[in-house]
Amino acid sequence: MLPKFLIGLLMVALVSCTRTTTAAPIPIDAPRVLYTDIISGPNSGGENNNGIYLSVFGKNFGTSLSNIKVLIGTSEVDNYRSLGVARGRADIQRITVQIGALNNPEIGLALPIKVLVGGVASNTDQTFTVLPGTIYFVNGNTGADTTDTSSGGTFTAPFKTVQKPGIGLAFSIQPASVSGAYGRVRAGDFIVLRGGTYSSVGFGGTNGKGYFLQTLNKSGCPIKTNCAQGGGSSSGAITIMGYPDETVRINRANTIGDDQFGGGISSADSTRQAQGFGAWWTISNLIIESGFNDGPINTQRGELNPLGMHWRIINNELTASSCQISTKCRAGAIAGNGMGNIWLGNYGHDIFDQPDGTTDLENHGFYIGGNGSYELAYNTLENIVGGSGLQLNGADINNVRFHHNIIRNVGKHGINLANGSQKNIVIWNNLVSNTHFAGVRMQDDTMQNMQLFNNTFVNINTSGSPAQGVLTNDTNAATNQLEIRNNIFQAASSSEYASGCCNVDFSGGVGAISHNLWTRAIPLPAPVFDTNAITGDPSFVSATDYHLATSSPAIDAGSAAVSSIVIDDFDLLGNRPKGAGFDVGAFER
Repeated sequence: MLPKFLIGLLMVALVSCTRTTTAAPIPIDAPRVLYTDIISGPNSGGENNNGIYLSVFGKNFGTSLSNIKVLIGTSEVDNYRSLGVARGRADIQRITVQIGALNNPEIGLALPIKVLVGGVASNTDQTFTVLPGTIYFVNGNTGADTTDTSSGGTFTAPFKTVQKPGIGLAFSIQPASVSGAYGRVRAGDFIVLRGGTYSSVGFGGTNGKGYFLQTLNKSGCPIKTNCAQGGGSSSGAITIMGYPDETVRINRANTIGDDQFGGGISSADSTRQAQGFGAWWTISNLIIESGFNDGPINTQRGELNPLGMHWRIINNELTASSCQISTKCRAGAIAGNGMGNIWLGNYGHDIFDQPDGTTDLENHGFYIGGNGSYELAYNTLENIVGGSGLQLNGADINNVRFHHNIIRNVGKHGINLANGSQKNIVIWNNLVSNTHFAGVRMQDDTMQNMQLFNNTFVNINTSGSPAQGVLTNDTNAATNQLEIRNNIFQAASSSEYASGCCNVDFSGGVGAISHNLWTRAIPLPAPVFDTNAITGDPSFVSATDYHLATSSPAIDAGSAAVSSIVIDDFDLLGNRPKGAGFDVGAFER
């Protein structure tokens, strides 16, 4: 059992990573910082001894770096690398900097991040903490894996390999010649990959199988907490990131068919998870293809880890196209479970699963498989041919916050709340379109506190299956299990609004269902279970732009009961409501 002081630090770390919503005013025109790729790192070492690179994501950053200033605490960062866009959503901007010394602040002190654009300041609720750590560089073309533990890995003399098969099963510092750059890292360290395609295999790498990297015997630690799994003298996450504005591809394309062992980047196995290995990792700015069982990124069995999971997965492009030749893919762009999972601003697409008659459609966009806590926001999941956009299916799934995401072109359900004693599932401000089956499907009889607020569902259940609907209820729901408010539900031309095996009319006091807009090309009566239903054309701006036109019946027609959760809209510019009441759907006019 963990000491009380460590449990306390873990809870503080979880709160610092998972921001709660507030009702603070959000200026429409001021810069707004939404998230960062990393939350801690060194202010020295690395390229020109100016410390680690940091990407800040948000809105209203303008069009020129020359007009931008980034402060960490009261000090300006050393240099500015680029102004671009997030991979997860093109309407969210990215500023990448190298932090520099920052006037050498107190180690371990969380410092507010502020972005000034033309002198106008952003919010300061996102923070960065300076921690000691070594920055190792890897270049697959020009690098060399040294034979000792004191040379190589610098910006001018990078390593060649991220991970080799020679890693052990207990923590150790090994030469890069034995286990790649991975062998040298401990808590608080960084592996920075230079541009290029990386196809080497680390742990288990034989006969084309294995992982590009598996965190089998290394773990980061909570800030200000030194732990044995990180080497005993360091703290903070271990990070693997792409070098600023260079294209870094990890290629684990499956060319061997159904042999299922392997994947892209994976946490430790069950045994070593229980020993505290494989937690506190950050993965950012990579492109990963994996057609193996574990997919591009997998936080498998994180519920077993006494340190939680705390994988921060930010601004990656993730595909499983080569699952077209395998029936064994059972994951998705990102899969797994455990405490403190933060998946922000990723682009998951072309996720396939070869049908085999009994295990079809089991490779999803995001797959949560068990107990933990999850913040999933600002992502795009599209062309998920092999399964659902978001899939929840595992024991005791708890505390999922899914917001400001795009799901489109899905082979199964947009959002599938399957088995798992699910509790505290909050879903808001998402755009879901072109699903083969349900927009939202529910299967968990013991679900508690599911809240579905202000989402826009368009062209749902294109299969026309009578077993599916915009809402599909395959659960024998009990009293007060759910709230469904202020959503736009547009059914495909031959779909019902609600269907399923069980209690299609949501009778028996299952929860509050109100102020939703229901529409179909061939009109249907409003569902009887919606106490303040709206029907008719929602009057989108266009067939692909789901903002509301001035004539929309959704304007000011929503319920204010969502106000503690829905503080802004999908565009993230200003507070809701803007008019006399909340608009229905993901956009506020």
